Amino acid sequence: MPWAYAAGLARRADRWLVIVRVWRSGVRQAERMRRLRAELAEVDLGGLDIEIVSRIGDPATELIMAAAEHRADALVIGASRRLTPVPMTARVVRRVTCPAVVVP
Repeated sequence: MPWAYAAGLARRADRWLVIVRVWRSGVRQAERMRRLRAELAEVDLGGLDIEIVSRIGDPATELIMAAAEHRADALVIGASRRLTPVPMTARVVRRVTCPAVVVP
């Protein structure tokens, strides 16, 4: 689960955690955020300062912009063969200005 990996990195580095979730459309946004918060409730986020950012648009572009805007120390990308296309992940890894980790 990428959230647990990202939380562990933030905790070890004594940094805050910015969770960025990008959707291609704004349909059913409230339901999507409810499901995201339910997923996060299953992860040990204790002791972390957390910000949740929701964006609509091209996932690669939005992740790159969010990393730059928040001056990210690292970017953790949750990827699955079924949901996250490899070209999108590769585009982010090549263009982001901080280390990037892809977590299956």
